[in-house]
Amino acid sequence: MVLLTFNERDFVLLAQRWVAEGRQHAGILLSDQFTRRQLGELLRRVLRFLNTVSAGEMVNTIRYLTEFR
Repeated sequence: MVLLTFNERDFVLLAQRWVAEGRQHAGILLSDQFTRRQLGELLRRVLRFLNTVSAGEMVNTIRYLTEFR
């Protein structure tokens, strides 16, 4: 399961720490914070992400939801 968050500062540091410790994670998908009115756009981007990137490609990586506009 990939983690979707807009908390870039904390989760980039956590991912770096995990890599340094030799641990694996399923991946982190970073997003801008969306308002309720923008929920449809958030869902469209997440669907594009899900239809483009496999779970295996996300292991130990950080991607940005802006890639999937």
